[in-house]
Amino acid sequence: MNRWLAALVAALMGVVPIVAQGHPGPVDGQGCHVCRRNCARYGVPSGQRHCHPERVPQDGAASRSGAPGPGREEPWSGPRRTVQVVSVADGDTLTVRGPQGREKIRVLGIDCPESSHNAKCARDGRQGRHDCDWQVPRGIAAKRQARRLLEEQAVTLEGPFSRDPYGRVLAYVRLPDGTDYGEWMVREGFCEDFGWKYPHPRSARYRSVSPGAGGLPASGQDLPVGGQDHP
Repeated sequence: MNRWLAALVAALMGVVPIVAQGHPGPVDGQGCHVCRRNCARYGVPSGQRHCHPERVPQDGAASRSGAPGPGREEPWSGPRRTVQVVSVADGDTLTVRGPQGREKIRVLGIDCPESSHNAKCARDGRQGRHDCDWQVPRGIAAKRQARRLLEEQAVTLEGPFSRDPYGRVLAYVRLPDGTDYGEWMVREGFCEDFGWKYPHPRSARYRSVSPGAGGLPASGQDLPVGGQDHP
């Protein structure tokens, strides 16, 4: 009786997290997050924290049901700074706002397929790499996943910082739960390690988790991420 009474009191005080039906989106170590888009579709309140206990296995690590689990943040002796993601242009390109003002970021160490027909994917096709028809559906999938993981999030940029020929800041990106964003995108087959062209400090690790070209879909069907838009 005392246990039920305590639960009732806690619920009245608003300290019991809402348990929602399963839907996509990154969660914290307790399996919880805040809905920001299309909340009514999933029957959860907009802007309110709710939880998915089914995503937290016995070992306490969130499951990989379409999103990274709590990462173990690595010791990092290089420069780093926390920024707010404003928008996502592609799986490897975003705009942030932070101590340096508004900046365009090119995620260091990864290369994602193009999400539209452009000169780059056309050039890749001429050079014997994947052409626009192959890249675009995968680029759209990578962009969609990047938006789900990054938009409106406070992330950590990790150096060594530099700029690419287009003036964008090159930096690794770490998600709020400690996950290395670039490594996760490579592991899940959305992007590839870019060390083959531009060597970088984490290239060996990225290559070790990559499923390789064979791990990507052979057509626009059965892409690695669906169309649900939920943070």
